[in-house]
Amino acid sequence: MLDREYLYGLVFDKDWEAFAELMYQNSKEVMTTSDPLIAQAIKVFEEQFINDINTKTDEEKEVLLKWPSQLVVIQGNPFNQEFADNVLIARLEALLNLNFELAVDLAKEHQHRLELAKKIMTRARKQNYYNDGLANIKQTSTTVTDTSKVIKLFKSQQEKNFFQAVKNVFPSFFPYPNVALNAILDFNLIKNELSLNEREYFFRGMVDCVIFDPAKEYFPIKFFELDSVFHDNEKAKERDEMKDSIFRKSNVKLYRIRAELGEQISVESFEELIRELD
Repeated sequence: MLDREYLYGLVFDKDWEAFAELMYQNSKEVMTTSDPLIAQAIKVFEEQFINDINTKTDEEKEVLLKWPSQLVVIQGNPFNQEFADNVLIARLEALLNLNFELAVDLAKEHQHRLELAKKIMTRARKQNYYNDGLANIKQTSTTVTDTSKVIKLFKSQQEKNFFQAVKNVFPSFFPYPNVALNAILDFNLIKNELSLNEREYFFRGMVDCVIFDPAKEYFPIKFFELDSVFHDNEKAKERDEMKDSIFRKSNVKLYRIRAELGEQISVESFEELIRELD
């Protein structure tokens, strides 16, 4: 539950980074409550935040804008549209001076609504930095037959719902499904702690969904497994135990969410489960 006294202390101290992070972590409560104290805190934040960050360097702005820029894009967020747009514009302006690649990533999400985002995308295309898949396409020499041998990324509606929920909960981050363990964990740092079976599994194992932070050079920050009754047989349990052990030895938390057989969990229900995780 959101600590009102702590929240107001952050407002009083103008600790906007901590304020926005706390609001994001408690976004479900923030979006559904009618508490006048929270409403007043949000009002003060809207009135003061943009003016306060205008005195900061671009590096300081990027730090302060990270959480607010995620807050204002959550569906049903309590902020007025003008404030939300100003937050996104401020972050785009800072990123333009710091990291054009990240500016393009953010602009892609808002180019149909924000003029600055449109200009960034136009510049990116002119520089052949981003081509929307419409340019620089070359015909390969591979012979293609009538029947392709590709398969679907997701094997069930449950998996699709879960992935969509993750995208909704982390709109400013990059979720990727089915990520190899050796792509996100440093084998050399933990190999001496792993059993022989764990070492072998390390290069075969996958994580159902990983969240990457584009503001930190796509550093992985959250790790999810979607479990079901298909994880209850002995071989599956053995694999899950090895995966859990590898994550423990890496000092990384692996979140497991269980979907029971025959129970179709909606995107909204998955969102609620994900938001409740610490």
